[in-house]
Amino acid sequence: MSGEEVLQRYDTARNGRPILVSAEPVCWVGRHCNNDDLQRYYPNATARSGCPQFVNSGQYMGPALSLLRMLEEFNAPNNTETDDQRMLAGYHVRNPHLVSMDIEASLFRNLAFGQVNPKDFRRGGKTCGRDAITSCGRFHDGGYGGGGR
Repeated sequence: MSGEEVLQRYDTARNGRPILVSAEPVCWVGRHCNNDDLQRYYPNATARSGCPQFVNSGQYMGPALSLLRMLEEFNAPNNTETDDQRMLAGYHVRNPHLVSMDIEASLFRNLAFGQVNPKDFRRGGKTCGRDAITSCGRFHDGGYGGGGR
């Protein structure tokens, strides 16, 4: 993939928001998500779909200043949170205008998908890729799909 294609995919996937983060099909905030976690971080979650729809702290990109501001919030003296996944989920909830998830895996690939073609995710009988995105919905618009590990 060329640098130009990376930037084009980033620009498409970010949906006008400066920060793009990887998405994964399971809800994890330093532990398996419970109902309280789903309500706090993903209030519109539905039943488990197997589609990548929860933030994954392992991969993210954006303008340096946007990322610096996010990371400064994580490192703020009053921040007592120690789990990066929970910090990123919380940041996403507080700043939905700044963070979009790469739910189509157009740029990032989560290890949960291993050798699977990102255009054709198959989980629980559903197709979750770019060719059938309506199967999982558009989670980066503020409506999240459900899950839990």
